[in-house]
Amino acid sequence: SWSALASAQGHKTPLSADHYFDRSDLMLQAAISGLGIAVGRTLLIENDIESGFLKKIGPSAPMKSAYWLICTHDTARTSRFQQLAKWLLLQMKDTQ
Repeated sequence: SWSALASAQGHKTPLSADHYFDRSDLMLQAAISGLGIAVGRTLLIENDIESGFLKKIGPSAPMKSAYWLICTHDTARTSRFQQLAKWLLLQMKDTQ
């Protein structure tokens, strides 16, 4: 987010965004089309930078992020889903 970026770079006044996107693909296309500057995850933008569609304008900054495992209520009650959720939690613990 812009606030996390500002904080990581030592800015006291949070940066503000004129446009908000709930999908990173739309944000990237807007930046590529010249709408403005975007904050994006390295894994999602590195190919566009290498291809010359985007230009890196500052240093990378660590960001807080979260992942959500979503499904229907019925699926959440199944043992297969519960096993998957348990396995994913174990995988995340192993990487920390």
